[in-house]
Amino acid sequence: MATVTSTVPASSAGTEILRRAYITDLSSDADEKIIDGASNYTYTVLSITFCENAGNAEQLNMWIMGGGSTQLWLLRKADIPAYSTFVFSDKIMLAETDELTVGTESAADIDVYCTYIEKRWS
Repeated sequence: MATVTSTVPASSAGTEILRRAYITDLSSDADEKIIDGASNYTYTVLSITFCENAGNAEQLNMWIMGGGSTQLWLLRKADIPAYSTFVFSDKIMLAETDELTVGTESAADIDVYCTYIEKRWS
């Protein structure tokens, strides 16, 4: 049976800040965290743009590590053609210590640009 978990305060005061994060030259050498969550924060991802720079078709992976141990796939071996751009525009929310991570299946040269809203709960 699936477990449904909510870690966001139902009614709290806080602040919101529009932020960006980016990675240049994403490759298969290591997976990279785009957002590394912190306690008392939530993050609403607005858009993530992937741009392939090396002239080779690639495959992208993107997932959330929820609560430190639960891996939730958002993209799994998603194709990006040579010299192409892929935009992930589904809105997703990360709670507290969730981590948003990206990687590739093989040697690559991909730039990643992410916009998100950071909400701090007081």
